[in-house]
Amino acid sequence: MTIGQRLHILHLTDGNRGGSQRHIADLCWSNGESFRHFILRIAPDSIGFCDVDGDRLLAIDPERLAGGWPALLRVLIDELAIGCIHAHALAPLLAATDNGATALPVPYCLTLHDLRCIDPDFFTDPRAEALPDAHWIARCAPVVGAAGAVIVPSAWLAGIVRTHYPDAALAVIENGIARPPVVDLPIELPWTDQQPKAVYAIAGALGPHKGSESLARVANAIANPGIAGVLIGYTDNQTEAGWLVPGKLYVHGRYQHDELPALLKAYSCRLAYFPNIVPESFSYVLSEVWQAGLPALVPDVGALGERVRNSGAGWLLDDPRDAASAAAMIEKLLGPDGGVELAAATRRLDPPGVAVPDIAVTRPQVEAVYRRLAPAGAGSAIAQNADAGWTRIGYQTRAARFPGIDDSFLDAQWPSLIREEQSLRTWNAKLVGDVGGLEAYALRIQGHFEECVTRARRLEADISQLKARNDRIEADAAALRTRSAGLEAQVSDTTSRNRDLERDMVAIQSRNAELERHVIALRERNTRIEGDVSALIARNAQLEGDVFALTQRNIELDSSVVALKERNTLVEAGIAAIKQRNTRVEADAAALSSELGSTRDRLVAIDAELAARRARASQLERALAVLPSSVQTWLLRHAR
Repeated sequence: MTIGQRLHILHLTDGNRGGSQRHIADLCWSNGESFRHFILRIAPDSIGFCDVDGDRLLAIDPERLAGGWPALLRVLIDELAIGCIHAHALAPLLAATDNGATALPVPYCLTLHDLRCIDPDFFTDPRAEALPDAHWIARCAPVVGAAGAVIVPSAWLAGIVRTHYPDAALAVIENGIARPPVVDLPIELPWTDQQPKAVYAIAGALGPHKGSESLARVANAIANPGIAGVLIGYTDNQTEAGWLVPGKLYVHGRYQHDELPALLKAYSCRLAYFPNIVPESFSYVLSEVWQAGLPALVPDVGALGERVRNSGAGWLLDDPRDAASAAAMIEKLLGPDGGVELAAATRRLDPPGVAVPDIAVTRPQVEAVYRRLAPAGAGSAIAQNADAGWTRIGYQTRAARFPGIDDSFLDAQWPSLIREEQSLRTWNAKLVGDVGGLEAYALRIQGHFEECVTRARRLEADISQLKARNDRIEADAAALRTRSAGLEAQVSDTTSRNRDLERDMVAIQSRNAELERHVIALRERNTRIEGDVSALIARNAQLEGDVFALTQRNIELDSSVVALKERNTLVEAGIAAIKQRNTRVEADAAALSSELGSTRDRLVAIDAELAARRARASQLERALAVLPSSVQTWLLRHAR
């Protein structure tokens, strides 16, 4: 039996699940017999250690791991005879070296996948430009400088790293991808047959840093109803298939990387749009859409702008947040006037090999770095020894495993976790709907409350007016009662004095009753008069406002009259100057007329002289005609 000897590589990474994890997978899942790969993924809530060739995984709870994972790292290196470490994130590399050790026991290389190398919070708070953190850079500089090689995927990122880490041993190795299988995938198109099929595509999982919030704004800004967009992927707000903007932007949902070309073909996509806000360090998605033959419309930031500019297979947007410019460019390229330009950019991708690096080229370049860094004699570890080391590691970490999780069946447990996640997403969507309904109800209640407050204020004002009116009526009634009492006293006095006056008193009482009726009528009339007086007072206030406005207008007119008078003075002065000029012109015209008369007299004299000369010439011609021909010839010769 032949025992193979291979160089063991340990990939050290964090919990990020972006392009860095795909890059690790592309490096590990190869057909070569020279390397054996292990992956140690350090996430905040879990540690995963994977033997790629052995297809096995240890899932470890960090809180149950005695001594922390940096101590485990050294155990892994010893037990598995690791010859080289390939770090894909700075945070775990710093933790490994800060734990009482100044350096790792084996050489290592470092791949910087994004701008977190200078701005650790870059993805926590997405922004168009990184904000270099001097403290973070100073902390990372020793481990970056000690790396045997610092790999970056683009020249754009290399320029930034070189500025902040001048001692780094930089190597630019682009992230290659494999050519996907050529297949056809049946899909149900979301638009009807009557709708045109000018389709642009957006691909990937889009969060705020990749421009998820601008997708709807761009779709709504496209006025051409024959243009539609499809997001092959999902956003942070919509993970399931459906319309994001009805009739304009459709979300396909999750997909596998090797399905993208077939999906782009099935949707008849002709252009790929990238709404990214933050700069990309390379972009696997750009490679995939180029590999599918679609030119790209990208923001002129980061490696996206650099790759499109170098290849010519697309167009650049100055401002990634300007939805109107992006929509206008999409309409132009997918409209009748953009066919030639679109076809020219598409031809630059046939074949796509110049613009899209191949993993078959990328992998040997990285493996050459491994060979250069590995110490002499590394690679002598045999498969059996590695298997024995794995067994010992598994036994040593048995107490740190997650309870209830069988590592050997972890892949089988993923579907149930996915179903649970889907259930939680459904419940979350229901809660979001309920919260929206409650917010709408709260808005209606608030509007009703404001109406009630306004009505209560009007009622309070009306009550105040009624109280004032009642006070006036009560005062009138008191005065009438006082007057009536006086009259009754007078009647009592006169009764004892004269019986005759009783009849008069009866008449007076009758008259008083009639007067009381008149008083009541007068009170009612007085009430109407008071209303009319109030209306007149309001009208008077309005008229006073009008008079004030007219006064202000008169003041403005007076100012205008003064200005017009000054203008008239200037005009009159101009007219006087014009009159003087006309006088001079008339004098000049008279002089010209006199001179013209003299000229006419000279012309008459000249005409007379010309007539005399014509007559003389006629006489000479007649005289010449009668002379002999020889004499005529002699005269003509001498005349010349």
